[in-house]
Amino acid sequence: MKTLKKGRGGVGEQTVRIALEKEKARQLLDGAYGVLSDAYNNLGLTHEELGQNKKALAAYKQAVCFNPEFAAAHYNQGNVYGKLKQEKQALAAYKKAIRIQPDFLLAYRNLIIAYMKLGRYGEGIKVAEQAIRLNLDDADFYATLSGLHIYLRQYEKAAAAGRKAVELDPDSASAWHNLGTACMELGRYREAVEAYRHLLRVKPRDAEDQASLSCALTHVGQPEAAIEAAKRALEIREEYWMGYANWAFALLKQGRNDDAIPLYRKALEKKPPEFDEYIICWELGWLYFLVGDYRHALKYTDRAIGLSKEPARVIFFNRGLINLAAGRDKEALKTYRKAVKAARQKGDGQVIATGRQDLEDFIKARGPAAGVKGTAEEILNLMAGK
Repeated sequence: MKTLKKGRGGVGEQTVRIALEKEKARQLLDGAYGVLSDAYNNLGLTHEELGQNKKALAAYKQAVCFNPEFAAAHYNQGNVYGKLKQEKQALAAYKKAIRIQPDFLLAYRNLIIAYMKLGRYGEGIKVAEQAIRLNLDDADFYATLSGLHIYLRQYEKAAAAGRKAVELDPDSASAWHNLGTACMELGRYREAVEAYRHLLRVKPRDAEDQASLSCALTHVGQPEAAIEAAKRALEIREEYWMGYANWAFALLKQGRNDDAIPLYRKALEKKPPEFDEYIICWELGWLYFLVGDYRHALKYTDRAIGLSKEPARVIFFNRGLINLAAGRDKEALKTYRKAVKAARQKGDGQVIATGRQDLEDFIKARGPAAGVKGTAEEILNLMAGK
């Protein structure tokens, strides 16, 4: 029986040589795959620059096929999916990029944007908070976090994140904008004025922020300055609905109702977003009531009600009062009954108190001719729970 020799040319040495050759081949193959992956990724970038998004996507897919751990190629896939409005696929691509490279801040940023496009703001907040933990000094993530909280009407959190953002970057326009928006919603109008003024020093030619400053100035009792801000908004963007609306709002607070009405109507002509159209129609309905034009008051109040799935309860009390003033007693009583019932079901005693005060003010303004008898007296008793 022959024995195998060890040493030079023996089995042990051959086994080692085979293993080394295999490793060398693997490294060469990995290198080749790496080269191919880089090449396809670069090809994808070229297609993307040319606006050839589907070809770019195909190239990026080839890149991750050759190198599944290529974070940049996954990220680039996400960007193209976003351009193709395939947000769920974009989410998956950005998540893969972050799994491979946990400190990939651009992937975090675009993942948040994808969540926002899908209306998944709560999940966007979690990603923003995760990114902030990785980079505590990134003002942009705090500004983004502020905006996400605004979408969820979490205004205290939005204001806190906005303040942190402007502390880190006093020239961040988005941070000042979000801080101003949050403060307006919280009724902190002086802080909102300061935020918008800072913003306009950074970004002076922004019509929306000029108009927002106008609204804030009206709330802090500076209607003349508010009018000037609204006019500047209209200089920046001609025929801007918000410029007209906030100019009208300042006039309204000065008691210049007749001057405010045509400006509100001008704002409506410029087709504001639906919610803002609802607010303007509501204001116009009440203004027309105050000047004694009950036909237009009813027209715009009904238009406002039709624009909202859940109109403010006080607007129905307004509608009842307008009908009463117009001498439509049956319709007035019917509207008040529905309004009072809905308010009581919601436990909203404040809106009933406001409706009662408006009715009492109307009766006093009309004098003895209106009296407190008949329909008006019945409505007052209804609101008093009698």
